Amino acid sequence: MNGGERAITIDEVPLDWCFRPGVKLDFTSFEDGHVVTKDEMADALEMISYELQPLDIVLINTNAGAHYGHDSYLA
Repeated sequence: MNGGERAITIDEVPLDWCFRPGVKLDFTSFEDGHVVTKDEMADALEMISYELQPLDIVLINTNAGAHYGHDSYLA
């Protein structure tokens, strides 16, 4: 939380924040609209034997890409 202060905008993000180690988690088995829980996130990390580190970039793979280009993509 930022204590109610203005959040930085994308053009203010330090470039070095974008060049960090990353991990990709696969949640394609969940149905559309599923909200991933803390336990499911922990299970996904355990499945790949990875422990998050400060400043890691986490990429979440979902089924949303299958809707790209269709009206349902944003819904």
